[in-house]
Amino acid sequence: MGSQSNLLTERVPKSYDLAFKRYHIAAKLGLSTAAVMLGTMYENGYGQDKDYSNALKWYKVAASSCDVEALYNLGRLHEHGIGCEVSNDLAFTYYKQAAELGHLDGMTSYGRFLQTGQGCELDYKSAFNQFKAAAEKDDAKAQNYLATCFYLGRGVPIDYHKAVFYFKKASEKVLFDCIILRDSLQHSITLVSAMRKVLV
Repeated sequence: MGSQSNLLTERVPKSYDLAFKRYHIAAKLGLSTAAVMLGTMYENGYGQDKDYSNALKWYKVAASSCDVEALYNLGRLHEHGIGCEVSNDLAFTYYKQAAELGHLDGMTSYGRFLQTGQGCELDYKSAFNQFKAAAEKDDAKAQNYLATCFYLGRGVPIDYHKAVFYFKKASEKVLFDCIILRDSLQHSITLVSAMRKVLV
């Protein structure tokens, strides 16, 4: 029982090479999550050199199974021309599919495109609805866009009180995330400091 307990609590060394090999096997067996991870590894150079064409390939494999993260990533790559030509039409299509499946960043990006007419007809009301749906799920970016809609009267009548409310809500969320990051970093610094004392 003691050795089994050690196996559960021991840390596994980080190995991008091993992860890459295992994700590759799983992706070839049809696991869409593994295909997304392969795309991410290729895109960021984890375990392999950066290879945007392979990143696109594996995101497309996962997207064919309606993997929401893959759809969002394809939208992002096509919007910014990473590994492909910039295509607002394709970015819009992928963001729309991700949004329809409830991906918060997909919803916000889809709303941005609707609000600016990138790859689609300009549609302030639909953009507002996308931002509102994501904002209600506590997404700070969407809350910021929603506040801007209320402030400028895009898709909704101007309402400065609601604009201030959502700007404040978005800033509190970002501030909260920053506080958590700060506390986590302080904890890590404390641990490193304690380890140095033990090792010296």
